[in-house]
Amino acid sequence: MDIGILPRLPEERFSGVGNAAGIGACLCLASVAERRRAAAVAAKLRYVELTAVPGYQDLFLRSLGLPAKAAGSSGRPTPEPY
Repeated sequence: MDIGILPRLPEERFSGVGNAAGIGACLCLASVAERRRAAAVAAKLRYVELTAVPGYQDLFLRSLGLPAKAAGSSGRPTPEPY
């Protein structure tokens, strides 16, 4: 399903990384050198609170490419009868 989260590139350009956060946490627990490496990377990052940017949420939702819900629809699926 294409909902617009990934750029339009050939599928072979993408690969899964599995539980990268868990692996990174284990590496940092087991290695002082990896903890230092992680700290160096973190020091280069800048946190941006996107919810504080006016219009961000509307732009994000429009960019997903999800179909608009029908007028009068709650957007919730109708439960299957027993």
